[in-house]
Amino acid sequence: MTVRRYHTALVILHWLLAAGLIFMLLMGTFSLDKLPNSSPDKIGALQGHMILGITIGALMLLRLITRLNTAHPA
Repeated sequence: MTVRRYHTALVILHWLLAAGLIFMLLMGTFSLDKLPNSSPDKIGALQGHMILGITIGALMLLRLITRLNTAHPA
């Protein structure tokens, strides 16, 4: 059986990860970089950044597992 398209879950995970990575880059560049290290607000921003990073890592692992278990084009 030849498959012409990637599984729908792979496509959704791909775009979720792309959006998450772009958001994290923008957050790090424009939010975290501007806060001085002595600011108490930086801890909260860093915690949010870490939580999103862990979420992206989990989604990457889920995408890998899905890719290994579904048929995909050559």
